[in-house]
Amino acid sequence: MDERNLRAMTVGLALFRVFMGALLIGMPWIVGNGLDGYGATDIGCGVAVVAAATQMHRAPWLRWVQASLAFVVFFVPFAFPSDDISDRQIYFAVLVGHMLLVSAIVTPRLFAQDKSERTSASDDSKSAGSKSSSVSTPPN
Repeated sequence: MDERNLRAMTVGLALFRVFMGALLIGMPWIVGNGLDGYGATDIGCGVAVVAAATQMHRAPWLRWVQASLAFVVFFVPFAFPSDDISDRQIYFAVLVGHMLLVSAIVTPRLFAQDKSERTSASDDSKSAGSKSSSVSTPPN
């Protein structure tokens, strides 16, 4: 794999994770009631996600931190009284939590492929066609 492509995938994944953190930081004003207890919790989780995302390429164990933060984002709405949390806030938390959890699993090398591993589908089908055996039916 080309080093430049690996760097581009790493930067792209980090930017996506930072974007998810920014969504958490803005959550109290996007779908919430402003800066209340739940909003402060979301801001704290968002800052932690941004901090982890910027260093994840150096310390892969931070993916576990991000996965833990994803579960916090999932379940923290239920720690507050139900009168204070709206359905929109719960849906937003579940959506952002899922994206955080999935992006914690993804690494730049997950989808990377060496040039030697790449093959053309037409070459595979041509070689498979010449090696296949024909089946003859018995005479009646």
